[in-house]
Amino acid sequence: LRGAGVSLGLPFLEAMLAPGARAQGGSIRRFVGIFGFHISLPSNKDPAQGGITVAIPDAPIIHLGGFTNHKYLAHMQMGQPYLVSWPINNHWFTNFQLSQQGWMRFRYRLLPHAGPFDPVVATRFGAEAAIEPLCGPVWDRPAGMAQREYPFAPHLPEEASFLTVVPDNAHVVGLKPAADGDGIIVRLQELAGKAADFQIGFGFSRVLSGERCDLFEQSLGPLTITEGSVSGHIEPHRIETIRVRLAQPDQGGSPA
Repeated sequence: LRGAGVSLGLPFLEAMLAPGARAQGGSIRRFVGIFGFHISLPSNKDPAQGGITVAIPDAPIIHLGGFTNHKYLAHMQMGQPYLVSWPINNHWFTNFQLSQQGWMRFRYRLLPHAGPFDPVVATRFGAEAAIEPLCGPVWDRPAGMAQREYPFAPHLPEEASFLTVVPDNAHVVGLKPAADGDGIIVRLQELAGKAADFQIGFGFSRVLSGERCDLFEQSLGPLTITEGSVSGHIEPHRIETIRVRLAQPDQGGSPA
């Protein structure tokens, strides 16, 4: 791993550090991607250049290159083939008391890959590790009934997503009701470092309008809408805030 490339899920991380700050690690965004070294996978007998992505949802503080005895590093580098995770940090006498009691869970998931590092795959991998699915029984019919009863509109499908987004590098990082109650706010982030035309689709809702907004949800201009989607453009690594207004049932909000 010596000399490998590293991604912590934060574009321009070193550029965001204060002058003179030690670029040895810090708080990550759900995953660490280490890439640019040779790796052997079961599907490929010959070692190929690849990497490994580590999802660390419960311990976001990491240290690159092993323990360096407080040496100052001006740039992030893997001087030694080690990635150190700090589950509990009382080294600087902050954040945690000196002793901890009780059971604690710290999860680590590893995803090796051949070829170049893909920030889109790594981001989804980190999100899936951090956000566990809510599972439970769903009773949609009394025992013995052959078909589902519809306590809601019969046109709704057996399963569906509230929204879908294309392309993959336009990633949903926020979804909430608008602060003023007028529609919903969708926040997209471009992950791959390349501009893209995006489309947000609502499979069984009719879109009345869509607009770009600033962080305070003030309008910056309209977006293109069709019956069930909003389309626009996003620049590399940018976060876009989008207000979407959906039709209510009494406004013809459901397709026939």
